[in-house]
Amino acid sequence: NSSIRAENIGAQKTFLSMHAFIPAILQVVEYYKGHVIDLMGDGIMVFFYGKDEGFTKEIAIKHAGLCGRDMLTVVDKVVNKIITEDDINSPIVCEEGVDYGKTVITKIGIENVFDVKAFGDCINKASKYSKVSNSVKVSKKVKEHWPKGPNGKIVFKADEDGYLLTSK
Repeated sequence: NSSIRAENIGAQKTFLSMHAFIPAILQVVEYYKGHVIDLMGDGIMVFFYGKDEGFTKEIAIKHAGLCGRDMLTVVDKVVNKIITEDDINSPIVCEEGVDYGKTVITKIGIENVFDVKAFGDCINKASKYSKVSNSVKVSKKVKEHWPKGPNGKIVFKADEDGYLLTSK
C-alpha cells in the first residue's frame, strides 16, 4: 500500500521515489500511445483509443495490456534500482487493472478550477482490478478481445473475477 510506504519512508524519500517512478511509467505510456487522463499521487489513469493512432478495439486492448506489463518491468528493473541507489530501501510495488468499455471523459469544475475526470463501468472495474501486486489483471472482455495468433506470447490465468496477463 502506497500510503503505508509513504508513512514508513517519509515525505523526502517519497518525493524522490515519485521523481523516478512517474517519468519512467510515462515513457512507457508514450511508447504505447496511451493518453494520460489523470495522475493521482502515485496512480495514473491511461486510455488507449483513437483513430489518429490507427487503433482498432483489439489494438487498443493489446496496447493497454502490454503497457501495464512493461510498466511492471520498468519499475522492477529500473526504478527500484535507482531508488535503492538513493538509499530508499522500500521498493515500489505496482498494481495494474485493465478493462474495456464506454467512458465519458470531461472537464469538471468551474471556470478557473477544474479537473479532467473519466466515468464508466470499465473505470470502476479497472480500479478494482488494480489491487493485485506486481500483476496486470484484466477483465473477461479484454481477454476475449485480445488479438490471437500462432506465435502469441501472452497467457491469461483465471483469478477470481478476472484474468492475470502473463508472458509465456
